[in-house]
Amino acid sequence: MLAVINEYQSKASGADIAFKMGEKARRGGTLGKAKLGYLNVIDSSEGRQIRTVGLDPIGPLRQARVRALRHRQLHPQ
Repeated sequence: MLAVINEYQSKASGADIAFKMGEKARRGGTLGKAKLGYLNVIDSSEGRQIRTVGLDPIGPLRQARVRALRHRQLHPQ
């Protein structure tokens, strides 16, 4: 009986989280961490905070550094 209740609660929580993530994306928010070269930023609009992604001003330097480190790992001296 307990397993049935746990299964129901798990499915209900999953559906609720999926709905909330969909609503956040619909409003323009992001659903995770920004990729390399971008930053997570908070934009205030109409009295609300919207978490979105913006360009990282030093992103190209970070990308070059990561590429150099990967190259060094793939081609050790």
